[in-house]
Amino acid sequence: MNPLRPLERLAAESPPLTFDAADAFVAAPGWGLLVLSGDAAQRPEAQDLAVVAQELKGRAPQGSRVGVVTDADEARVKAYFQVPALPALLVLRDGKVLSRIPKLQEWAVYSRAADVLWGARRTAPAPEVTP
Repeated sequence: MNPLRPLERLAAESPPLTFDAADAFVAAPGWGLLVLSGDAAQRPEAQDLAVVAQELKGRAPQGSRVGVVTDADEARVKAYFQVPALPALLVLRDGKVLSRIPKLQEWAVYSRAADVLWGARRTAPAPEVTP
């Protein structure tokens, strides 16, 4: 049995993204999810966000990718992509940030974003959640 916590498991399965790598990750074609966890010791909800990211990846179009920003570069990535609070999840497509979802939200927020972004049911814009 693997004793890794959800965030550690997600980071092990995803490319560790420095500031430069995060910029390239966002710029890449296709769908992506970018996770900024913050210090998981100070923000235990980051573990829950890792579970959310895994679930959303499973609902995303084939070929979607998930990246986790390294702790060392997180402050620069947060400022560059104008993320208001950590932990946060950015939904990406073809070089654009389509949705910034800061802090841990109710599952309905993520589910609605997935439906809107991936065309499941709605045609309204994706939610831009602010703290």
